[in-house]
This record gives sequence, structure tokens and C-alpha cells, in this order.
Amino acid sequence: MKDTTNNGITLIALVITIIILLILAGISVTMLTGENGIVNKANHASVESRKAAYEEEQKLIQANLLMDKKIYNWSTKKYMDEYQNELEKKELFTDAIIVRKDDETIEVTTKEGDVFIITENNIEYIGTKGENVPPSLQESDIEFEAEPSKWTNTDVTVKIKSNIEGYKLQYSLDGTNWENYDDKGILVTENRAIYARLYNALGETGNYATGNVKNIDRELPTLSLGTNGGTYTILSNQEKANVTTTLTATDTGRKWNRNTCLSIF
Repeated sequence: MKDTTNNGITLIALVITIIILLILAGISVTMLTGENGIVNKANHASVESRKAAYEEEQKLIQANLLMDKKIYNWSTKKYMDEYQNELEKKELFTDAIIVRKDDETIEVTTKEGDVFIITENNIEYIGTKGENVPPSLQESDIEFEAEPSKWTNTDVTVKIKSNIEGYKLQYSLDGTNWENYDDKGILVTENRAIYARLYNALGETGNYATGNVKNIDRELPTLSLGTNGGTYTILSNQEKANVTTTLTATDTGRKWNRNTCLSIF
């Protein structure tokens, strides 16, 4: 009779070995590509090194020009003019977008999308375009609150709240022209739609959410009184007679009827 014990042990050992290898492979992949993996850390280090290179170049320009500014008594505008000229000469900024915001500010967007704001004594990195773009708003992400919230013949103040942190809010009354929102709210004089969206430090925006003001009613109600078409006779010994009629009130499309009893004297 053939002994299969050794063959069985060999197969079990092979299976165990394969399982161990799979586990080790999974660990290796996680270490390489996971959120805190080697690849992500290397990419992050590369990005930080790139930003540092741009910032260092700008600081060198700044240090040299601040010295010249002091020696030649330049105005801030003259200083920023020279700064812009120096940036445009540097090879590192060949493909950068250099925008003069005003006499005191330059905005630099590198070819990788890194954005820096430069003033006389400060260089600030404010973000990379395309990163941390605001999410699209859903009904659960934003809340429109009207005060007063019930039917009113006055103006209404609308306040906007979002449960998404890290961004600011903008609002629009036409979906095209946008303004930054503050906690004072938006004064609304008529029933209408209001739009809201998030934006980040770079001015990038997400899709908007829509709220509607529906509780403003400035139209006065109208009343009409009608009889049931009957003829009523007041006898000589009666001081009054009860007449059943219908009172109808109409207010901007809302209508109600009520039968009432009037006394005729």
C-alpha cells in the first residue's frame, strides 16, 4: 500500500507557504501605495521640495530688492515693478503666470499650479489649483433660513449655513453674478430663488445649491359677501331675522369660503 502521508504534509506546507506569500505581498502593496505608503510619501516630498524651490527663489529676489529699495529710496510701486521684472527673467518662472494685482501685490501661479501671493515683505503660498476643489453642494450640505419664516408682508433676511468645513460661501440672486456671503444674511424683497456655493482660497468653486423664498405676501386679501338667493321677510313682531350667507376671502391664489349667519335689524 502506497504511503500518502508525506504527500499530504507537502501539500499543506505548500498551501501555508502560498498564504504567507500572499499576506506578505498585500503588506508590501499597502506599504508602497497606501495612504501613508512609500509612493505617496515620496510624491508628497517631491511636491514640498518643488514648492520650497519656488519660494526660495522668490525670497532671494526679495532680499536683494529690499536692499536696493532702502539704498535708492524706492516707492512700494517701484519695488514691485522691479520684483516683477526679476521674476520674468528667472528660468524657474518661465512658464509661470505672473499677474500684477495692484501696486502692492503680485500673484504668481507656477506651471504646476502652485499659487503664491507676493507683497513687499511677505511671500505666501495659498494653495495649488485643482487641489481641495470645493465639493458640489447637496440639500444635506447646505441650509437656507428665512427670517421671518412664516407668511409676512415685510422683507425677508435669508441666512445660509453649510456643514462642510474649510471653505467659504458665495451667494447669487441670478446664478451668474456672485458675491461673498457674510453672517449678516441676504435681504430679499420678493419671492425668488437664491443660489449658494463654496469657494476656496484660490477662488475655485463647487456647484451651487438652490433655495427658494416663498413666504412674502404683499397683496391685500379681497372679501366678497353673497346671499343664498332666498327672500327673507321680517314680520312686524320681529326685531331681527337671521340670514345665512357665504363669505369668500381670496389672497394671492389662496381661497377659502365660510358660511356665516348674519342678523338683519
